[in-house]
Amino acid sequence: MTLVITDGAKPVTACWSELEARSPDEARKKLGAREGVPNANVPSSIGLWESGASTADAVASVIADWAVAAKLEGVVWTALPSKFGVKTITPSADQVIAYLAALQGEPRRRAEEYIRRAPSQIATAYRQRIERTLGWISAA
Repeated sequence: MTLVITDGAKPVTACWSELEARSPDEARKKLGAREGVPNANVPSSIGLWESGASTADAVASVIADWAVAAKLEGVVWTALPSKFGVKTITPSADQVIAYLAALQGEPRRRAEEYIRRAPSQIATAYRQRIERTLGWISAA
């Protein structure tokens, strides 16, 4: 479970950085490696937009509009499907809170650290609810 850009979510400010790559394929592979995505899943799990390309995907369309305005030649992003446990679903805020509240020991410490260390402008609905309910306020 992460704080991510996903279809249907309220737009929030996201962070980005340049990636040194010689081609769009290399950029995808580099991001996939960083995110632990198996090579076979990179095409479906790492999004790609290139200048001049059109897309019907809602998330890619928003990214494309931003990329054109920022005068970028291409953009890659983590495009993993929503998953909760072993199910490919988008969990409700109640499910997320219940899951996080039930964690104990090291898994809870790591989850709390992840939430607190994420940049404060990543103000997703999940994060706002986590902060209100669990008190895991951004340290950034």
